[in-house]
Amino acid sequence: MRVWLWLKPRGLDRLLESASPKNVRDFYAFVEESVFKRREEEESLKRSGADESQGRKDMFHYLFKTTDNAGNPAYSVDELNAEAMLLIIAGSDTTSTTLSGFWFYLTRHPRVYSKLVEEIRTTFKSADDIQTGPALTSCKYLQACVNETLRLSPAGLSELARDVLPGEIGRAHV
Repeated sequence: MRVWLWLKPRGLDRLLESASPKNVRDFYAFVEESVFKRREEEESLKRSGADESQGRKDMFHYLFKTTDNAGNPAYSVDELNAEAMLLIIAGSDTTSTTLSGFWFYLTRHPRVYSKLVEEIRTTFKSADDIQTGPALTSCKYLQACVNETLRLSPAGLSELARDVLPGEIGRAHV
């Protein structure tokens, strides 16, 4: 381990990077560019003198604002990139798992599919009209379908234990 740590700043990182597949290098470049652009957004907003209520209040907003006791930024660029990688991978995996489960169950239950199509088509005139807001919130059947997908196919690292509590056996839960 000591040899590994000694070699890292002396060229091992560059050697490993050059041996990485192109898609891995592309992912790292995407992360670095995304963090850089997000930092630029925050700095531009700060320079413009905009008040605190403006701008995106995502996780990076708070990471960029965090300082140590001396008032210096608390996170280095490498730490911010590592945080971004974790969030991208965690978010994409859970989202893809949920969407896969949603479509899996929806395609196997034509009655549910028809009811959902009816709700969406009567609520929205076109696909371009579907956006966050009161109309989307009013789609209760869509919400129920998503919640049922999350119950049946939770996007965790492993399946969740489904324990029946004492006294619950034999009761119908609808």
